[in-house]
Amino acid sequence: MPPIRRSNRALKPNVHWEVLTTTPCRQPPVFTIYTDPPAPPSMQPTPTQPTTQPMTTQPTTTQPTSIQPPEEPYQPRFLPGNRTGKPQNLPEDTRPIKLFQLFFTVKEIENIVKQTNSRGASLSYSWKPLTTIEAYHYLGCLIYMGIQPLWERYDYWKLDTPIARCLSRARFEQIWQAFTIRDPDLSPRQPREPWWFRLEPLATTICQACQHYWAPSAHLAIDKSMVPYFRHTQHTIKAPHKPIKQGYKI
Repeated sequence: MPPIRRSNRALKPNVHWEVLTTTPCRQPPVFTIYTDPPAPPSMQPTPTQPTTQPMTTQPTTTQPTSIQPPEEPYQPRFLPGNRTGKPQNLPEDTRPIKLFQLFFTVKEIENIVKQTNSRGASLSYSWKPLTTIEAYHYLGCLIYMGIQPLWERYDYWKLDTPIARCLSRARFEQIWQAFTIRDPDLSPRQPREPWWFRLEPLATTICQACQHYWAPSAHLAIDKSMVPYFRHTQHTIKAPHKPIKQGYKI
């Protein structure tokens, strides 16, 4: 049987509390309050002695007092009439294509066409040069797909949607593979450029257009969203318990 190990700590002394049987003595007050003595009986008025002096009422003059105005409540930067978001600085021609070109200008689309043709020629020998009109048609098809989603991409041509009347399926797939905003081979990354350099200069143009053509309201709510993307990149976020498992967090 192994020996019992005993602690080397010193034992704590037992403290016994004694119960006080004597009543505590009352301490004298720190200070004494003196009151005025009562008035003598001769100075106090008696109710049986009427007053001989008639009571005269003198007009009282009220002095105007300075009334401070109440503090004004906090006013937001936007006036009450302009609290709702509304467009501003719009052109006279407000057709949908003209409003779309305020954000996706012809100059930016021509740059995208140049970048896409450079990449498409390097991907396939049968590449057909992209035009500015086809680029606008392609962007319109992407917007339609986002508003009216289907199970598969080829369903838009199988069900005879407006996309089928805009671009053929073979041409759409060809543009899909080669479409780029900025080709890194033709326009490589410059020093001090952010990691989203492949979206420039289109991202800056859209941001400036939003600030110029829209007046925001006073009450704004900002929410986050996930854009699905499953290719190899270090900027995506994985959320296995969310509806979108992997993608860009915006």
